[in-house]
Amino acid sequence: RLARGYTGRNKIVKFEGCYHGHGDSLLIKAGSGVATLGLPDSPGVPESIAKNTITVPYNDLESMKLVFQEFGEDIAGVIVEPVA
Repeated sequence: RLARGYTGRNKIVKFEGCYHGHGDSLLIKAGSGVATLGLPDSPGVPESIAKNTITVPYNDLESMKLVFQEFGEDIAGVIVEPVA
């Protein structure tokens, strides 16, 4: 929400299979029930949430480059899971 508010852009990029909390847009393809499929199936979750969440395969730089080529002007932020 902070990134969207600050930039005025709508799309968030996240990585497939990674858990970033239980925010609606962060559960898309995260391995949590129906949200794993990228479907806004829970009451109160707008269809636009799934449409504005871009999921990229983890550790795939080429996919990330393509996403920025196609959607760069609409991306509010990229959320990552720090792994040590």
